[in-house]
Amino acid sequence: MKLENPRVPEEMNLSRVHPLKEFFSLILVVTLALGAAVWGLSFAAGWAARFIPLETERLLAPGLDTLIGDSRAGDPETQAYLQSLTHRLLRHTDLNPADVSVTCIESPDANAFATLGGQIVVLSGLVDIMPDENALAMVLAHEIGHVQSRHVIVATGRGLTIALAGMVLLGATGSDAISSLTSLVSTSAILSFSREQEREADQFALQILQAEYGHTGGATDFFDSLTSSHDDSRLQQFFNTHPAPADRVREIRALSEARGWPMDGERTSLELHH
Repeated sequence: MKLENPRVPEEMNLSRVHPLKEFFSLILVVTLALGAAVWGLSFAAGWAARFIPLETERLLAPGLDTLIGDSRAGDPETQAYLQSLTHRLLRHTDLNPADVSVTCIESPDANAFATLGGQIVVLSGLVDIMPDENALAMVLAHEIGHVQSRHVIVATGRGLTIALAGMVLLGATGSDAISSLTSLVSTSAILSFSREQEREADQFALQILQAEYGHTGGATDFFDSLTSSHDDSRLQQFFNTHPAPADRVREIRALSEARGWPMDGERTSLELHH
């Protein structure tokens, strides 16, 4: 028998797939896996954050001076009126008066937002454009809805999880990491909520309005003012993080009709002297 060493084909140990293609495929798989893991962790963190007591949440909350910056406090009469109205609305919720505080600051902008620790900030420009108390109560009740549903702490928990994951992946350490986390806690207090959370807060507010006044008149006034606004930048900013005002008006009217809540009724005037 004659033994031979057959010649090995040169292409036997060569992959038919280009190395760069294999490399990028691997990168894609790893990226998707890490993204799914971070998303899962952020979702879990948001769910767990709901169980943090408001008392503990206040310890995490940045001071209002950090959020407001150099803005001036609003008129004391307006401040007292907003706090009184808020306490009346809170009677129809699961929250205690001590759970929520309202701060009015001087600003031409018409806006309000909920922050960590049950803090609600109202810009004086919002009060100036309100035609009556019912319309103002709808906005306040909406922000109270964010507090009761714990939307702020949920957003903060998710944001911190994503930030921490990014720092771990990028190797951020020391004072830079602490500074980044501190900044995130401050900014997350005024983060925009998801559109679903905004709808949930609208539904909550509508229920409170009905309970307080016996009708839901005034529930759409703020959104009607947005749709008729000629300030395109203001309207575009609102569109970026909220359902379209016209859609919200339709949803509010549909919900009122479905619940048998009249949208016409006696309006309460604002107890303010401008």
